[in-house]
Amino acid sequence: MADRTVDHRIDTIVGADRDPARLTRAVLSGTTVLVAGPLGSGKSHLLRTVTEELERRGTPPIVVRPGPVLSSVPFGALTSCPDLRGELLRDDDAASTAEPIVLIIDDAHTLDPESAEQIARAIYRRRAVALLAIAVPRARDRRARDTAATASALVDLWSHGFAERIDLRELVASDAERLLDQVPGVDRLDSAVRAAVIGLADGSRVLLREFAAYATAALADGRDPLDALEEIPRHSRLGDALYEHVAELTPGDREALALLGRLPRIEYADATRFLSAKLVDGLISAGVVQHDGTIRRRLFANAALAAEAEHQLAPGRLDETIDSAASRMIGAHGSWWSIPLAVLIAQRWHGGRHLAVAAQDAAPALRARVALDAARRANDDGEPMLAVAYATLDDSVAKGIQGSGLEGALQLERQWAQSAILRSSAPLAGLDPAALDGPTLRRYLRLRAHVLAGLNAMTLRDTLQPAFADDPRTAAELDLAVAECAAMRMDWAQAEAAASHIGDDANVDGVTQLRGLLVSALARAYDGVWADCAGQLERAHRLMRAPSAPGTLGASERMVALGIELLAAQTAGFESAGVTDRLRDETVLASREGVGPAIVLAGLVAGLAHARAGNADGAISEIRAATGRSMQLSFGPAVALMQLSVARTLALLDRTGEARSLLRHAVETTTWSAALIRHEQALTESCILAAEGQTHEAIDLAQEARGLSDDVGARLMHLRDLYQVTALGAGDDVVLHRMRRIADATDTAAAHALTERAAAVLRGRKNMARRSPIERLRLGAAWASGRADAESPRRAPGALRPALGLRPTGMLAGGAPVNPVQPALGLTRREREIAHLVAEGLTNREIAERLYLSVRTVESHVYQARAKVGARSRNELGRLVGRATEDRRDGTHGR
Repeated sequence: MADRTVDHRIDTIVGADRDPARLTRAVLSGTTVLVAGPLGSGKSHLLRTVTEELERRGTPPIVVRPGPVLSSVPFGALTSCPDLRGELLRDDDAASTAEPIVLIIDDAHTLDPESAEQIARAIYRRRAVALLAIAVPRARDRRARDTAATASALVDLWSHGFAERIDLRELVASDAERLLDQVPGVDRLDSAVRAAVIGLADGSRVLLREFAAYATAALADGRDPLDALEEIPRHSRLGDALYEHVAELTPGDREALALLGRLPRIEYADATRFLSAKLVDGLISAGVVQHDGTIRRRLFANAALAAEAEHQLAPGRLDETIDSAASRMIGAHGSWWSIPLAVLIAQRWHGGRHLAVAAQDAAPALRARVALDAARRANDDGEPMLAVAYATLDDSVAKGIQGSGLEGALQLERQWAQSAILRSSAPLAGLDPAALDGPTLRRYLRLRAHVLAGLNAMTLRDTLQPAFADDPRTAAELDLAVAECAAMRMDWAQAEAAASHIGDDANVDGVTQLRGLLVSALARAYDGVWADCAGQLERAHRLMRAPSAPGTLGASERMVALGIELLAAQTAGFESAGVTDRLRDETVLASREGVGPAIVLAGLVAGLAHARAGNADGAISEIRAATGRSMQLSFGPAVALMQLSVARTLALLDRTGEARSLLRHAVETTTWSAALIRHEQALTESCILAAEGQTHEAIDLAQEARGLSDDVGARLMHLRDLYQVTALGAGDDVVLHRMRRIADATDTAAAHALTERAAAVLRGRKNMARRSPIERLRLGAAWASGRADAESPRRAPGALRPALGLRPTGMLAGGAPVNPVQPALGLTRREREIAHLVAEGLTNREIAERLYLSVRTVESHVYQARAKVGARSRNELGRLVGRATEDRRDGTHGR
């Protein structure tokens, strides 16, 4: 029996999981170690690292390389080893005094039985110490029987005490994030692509590396990596890695995986109608299929592995499986129904693909129900053209469902899609909501079709609610419509009153509850009552975390909720707890669901999170990727609000070009013309104009925003507008008095901080008189709000600090900017600003720190300024600027 004193020493290795240095020390001390893990868990990399470390320490091991071809050849692995020391393994002389031979064997489970027996005997006799790696299949391995004997012999070493064992875990999200950062070029991938790479890698280090390399190559070629990941060429490096990953599954597992890949979001109970529960559970345990954690257990197959599994099936086999499942559902005549399966049937009927039950053989009501599910899914996934195609029925089918609820439901989907395509409310204007049944009316309200149709929500509720007195779900949707419309016209008191009870009603749909809580939270944030806002947000968290959460709470709704939470926290000047981790988890979920709108929303929320941290580059990267994937997003004004918020931050960080581009995109893509959107647009345009030096125009728009937020139950929103007006140079004591009254009525430190900064602007304290308007606005940004020392705010990791210490260019009465360098010198605004600091004697590095630019950028501006004014040196540039400034002041005084 082996010496068990090694147990304590090896425990440290097991705890470290994959520490090569500790593993090397264990082997050198005479401990044989068995490393077990699934394909792609990093066994080969670990063994190579240990081999290099042993060679560095002067103990080169014998590296045995078994393989499938050699596994049927007696002693094939040992005789093919070029190291002559391998012959010593066959020396059974017990009296030999030779030092134990160190062996490194990857894929030891593929050894031929004779070599495995010889190696095991050498280890038992203390003639050898080995580091052995064996593969543990994720699911039932079709090749397991072929290697069972060898693997059993090696595992026996551990079970009999002659070896220790390390089980390598698969990658968890945090590990994958760290490893992903090591791939060259991965820093250019946006968060949605990173989440897709991590999710598709299935816990495998090999797949993670290959997916990341493929995505970065696609980006370098000018393609969207997400699109590229949907079409992976076979026989490429990534294609071959996927083949090996899937090939270990049994034919039954591969068939089930391929089918579930065609049925995203199918519920477990429905999947087990045509797949065995044991098979589905095995795929879930293996990690190639996951569920959403709710009681409905909606299933999501790994898309890349499912596609590869389909490739590996016999031709026509998947069609047979789909036929069988479709026939069972259609033959049940509605006694059970699966929306993902109905969508798959619609796809086949619409595309003219073979199906055992032809479209013309199905009853009109059944055909209409299939078409309705497909049209709804297409509209929800941002594909209105496809929705119109599904919702347009043959005359015979249309006649067969006349007067039924299906007719009105299909009409709604068709006209909603047409409205999206035409970017016009005309198709919806002719749809009478009073003619819709309860479920279709709820869908109508959830899409906010009444807003686009120009209907008054309160009138609509008063008219329709009596007809649905016994239907709490529809009644709640009507109340929510009133609340959301009140919020869009900035009547926050009515919004709060109408939404306050919706989140408490357990009888209504989960999405309705969530939206009610979010409207209430946003109303309380804008009014400066953060305690109430935080309470509503916490209730929303509990609703989304609950295992019994309705299946309708998908990734899109959860992502919108996170975006609104960030907006509310930004307004109130508070941090959102754990937002980075939560955003990462939700983005992985969105990627897993594969729903386009959810992925776009993930990018928008990520951009908003970066903007909140003052990280302009991160925000721009995420927003560009998201808007490049832009599609029809039916999530109300939240999408526009997030974009406008990011655009304001970019303007404050002197990225006016990107800010204008994002403002333009937000205006062009939103269909909402409500007061709330007009307010945010005016505020954003004001910030951009201020950054561009157009102060008078910026003041006009700030005053417009101030007028919209006045007396609408949004005290903190109004206070921020008042600060903007003051920072731009148009405030007075009346404004300051009003700000102080508002601050005293709120529970947020941000309100008092903004008020004190406004007072400093008006009184000229803290160098406010010398700051430019845009610098003053920066002091009111989210990264500065509520902090005790506004002059030196904490810097978020990896974020760009707001430029709070910039030297101003001065202000004339009325807010018009005064440039310290004469326009005749021909310098740009940034060149004048830097030249002025040169004149004050600052070094390039000090200027870079003051303006939060790189030293190289400052050097470039100095060089260009010198060329324009004909200065032979940096000092001469400073003298010219100083002289120009004095001349300007003398001329002004002379007038």
